[in-house]
Amino acid sequence: MAEAPAAKLAAARAVLAGGDHLVWTDDDEVPAAGPLLDELTAAGRALLIRPDARCGLTPAHLDEIEAFATP
Repeated sequence: MAEAPAAKLAAARAVLAGGDHLVWTDDDEVPAAGPLLDELTAAGRALLIRPDARCGLTPAHLDEIEAFATP
């Protein structure tokens, strides 16, 4: 996977640095593995979903987002 475009990655980092939670869904640019994924998810405040480009977000993804966003 290519690195996420700089602007999207900077925005994700800014959200997390501000203490907020992050839900990032993208069929191409969400890191699927490696140090960048580890960095963004280390504090447990980020949910990254990389759906299949052919189907998009599924009901299971939406359930995962809802569970993540519900205190």
